[in-house]
Amino acid sequence: MKNREQLAPEMEVAMQTELDRALSRQPAVTVPAGFAARVVATLPQRGRVAARPRSSVARSAAIVAALVLAVAMFVLAPHVATARSLAFAAEMLLLVQLAGVGYGLVQMNDRGL
Repeated sequence: MKNREQLAPEMEVAMQTELDRALSRQPAVTVPAGFAARVVATLPQRGRVAARPRSSVARSAAIVAALVLAVAMFVLAPHVATARSLAFAAEMLLLVQLAGVGYGLVQMNDRGL
């Protein structure tokens, strides 16, 4: 009769062989006919989910641009000494750009974007 130390490696090899054989076998899976229909039938009825309004990237960018232009106008306002200064010209340019952004936002709103 073999002692324990000699049996341990043989048992390890046998166990590894059995494990490999069990893992290599494909299980036989069968799905009954009509299974999906029965599962769907057991689900509770869902109400219609209200559609979330689409968020337009262009609209978000235009709003951010309008805010940046407004802040820039407020920053330049104290530096306008005369109508011929560079700060006044920059502020008028910002005002025209702000009007253009506002017009674009109105057009987007009219088109439903």
